[in-house]
Amino acid sequence: MVFIIVAVDCCISDLSENTQLFAKSVAVLGSTEEDMALSRSLSQLSDVTSKVSQLHVEQADTDFYVISELIKDYVAIIQSIKVCRVYFCHLFVAPAGIIYFFAVI
Repeated sequence: MVFIIVAVDCCISDLSENTQLFAKSVAVLGSTEEDMALSRSLSQLSDVTSKVSQLHVEQADTDFYVISELIKDYVAIIQSIKVCRVYFCHLFVAPAGIIYFFAVI
C-alpha cells in the first residue's frame, strides 16, 4: 500500500518536473523570438506554466499527506476492531474454555 502512495507521489513529481522543463523551454524560445508580441506571449505562457508546476508540487505534497493520514486512520480502526474482537471473545469464554458460537464471528 505504501508503494502505491509513493508511486502516485513520484508520478505527480515527474509531472511537475516536466512541466517546469517545458516552462524553461518556452522561456528560452520566447527570449530568442524576434516578434515582440509572440515573445511576450511566450513569456507569459512560461510564467503560467511555471506557476502550474508549483501547483503540481504543492498538490503532490498535500495528496501524499492526506492519503498517508487516511491510511493511518484506517489501520487504527482495524486495530481497534481486532482489540474489541479479542475482548469480546474473552468475555464469552465458558469456564471450561469453550467459546460460545456467536463470539467467534
